Amino acid sequence: MASAEAIQHSICQFAANLYDKIISQQQGDLHNVLISPLSIYTALAMTMAGADGKTKDELERVLHVNIHMDYNQQHKVIGSTVTQCLNPNEGAQLVLANRLFLLQPVTIVKEFSEILSKHYKANIELVASLSGADPKRQYINQWTSKHTEQKINELLPSGSVNCETILTLVNALYFKGQWGCEFDKELIFPSKFACYWGKTMEIQMMFKESEFPYVTLKDWDAQAIYLPFRGADLKLLIVLPSKLNGLPSLLDNIRKPGALTKLLTKPFIKTELELSLPRFKLAECKPIDLKTLLIKCGVTALFASGDADLSKLCCSRKIHVSDIFHKALLEVDEGGVTAAAATAEMVVEECAYECPTFRVDHSFFIALMWASTIPVLMGHVTAPENI
Repeated sequence: MASAEAIQHSICQFAANLYDKIISQQQGDLHNVLISPLSIYTALAMTMAGADGKTKDELERVLHVNIHMDYNQQHKVIGSTVTQCLNPNEGAQLVLANRLFLLQPVTIVKEFSEILSKHYKANIELVASLSGADPKRQYINQWTSKHTEQKINELLPSGSVNCETILTLVNALYFKGQWGCEFDKELIFPSKFACYWGKTMEIQMMFKESEFPYVTLKDWDAQAIYLPFRGADLKLLIVLPSKLNGLPSLLDNIRKPGALTKLLTKPFIKTELELSLPRFKLAECKPIDLKTLLIKCGVTALFASGDADLSKLCCSRKIHVSDIFHKALLEVDEGGVTAAAATAEMVVEECAYECPTFRVDHSFFIALMWASTIPVLMGHVTAPENI
């Protein structure tokens, strides 16, 4: 397997493992979830560039990267794989911005700085001159807001930055894409959506009859469709259970070892479909406790004072990651999709012949995919937010 293909596969494995932990955390209380595996993976990969010993070993295992690869080559391949998702075109724009904010004047290891700059296009910015912890937090939030087109304005919550915070590593992602085949505004109609917990809600439903990549998942009692974006390798995947209350069963299937990869490699056949899709957004999802989820995945030393080894990042002071924050947002309308995500780490000292229907009127799984291999965003919708 070529190195780039290996990294693509590793991002998918990481996404599946993290999503499995989210589903476990939600057992019995499913609610809207949206994460950006690509954003989180990139932030952890940049952190891995500054890690050594057990801390580095754990990150390599959780990120599923080749431990026998040369240090510089490892980050060259990861960086180039992530960068290739960002090629702009007329129909879709995917922007990934990285920055390391120094909240106190510390010495950063030169090789780490070079890795971030060369392979992750990440600059290092000293904000120690700002007086007080909260102005520094607000400055970082303003940077994140700017690089997500004002979609994510409060990545770092109040109190997340204090006098012990040495540096903050931020990864911000923004996507805007036009449908390859746009929905007609004149065909939008009021409809109902069956929420996961049994209630129904009023929505605006879009309609399109056209050819879409489609597959029936008989073993999962579900069907799946790809909605391509104009001139791009990016596309929106929707997996819809056949039953109104079928989301838990669908998620149990998706979380099985290797199931997500198998789904993404299935042959989708272009099929004439009657597609009904809500106009909706995911912007107010409950915050996920990413630190706890990563610990369950196997990243423990990074967060432990005394155990964390970030000596390739800063050799003059003993530091560890105190917390990690992540937000993602998605908007789907007749013109296309707008999405944003951001991740921050806080470091402190110590087919049929007849035309089938695909009516998205109940809970479903959703993912924004690059080339059917890398999940840029993924999650599930139990109750869509109206736009």
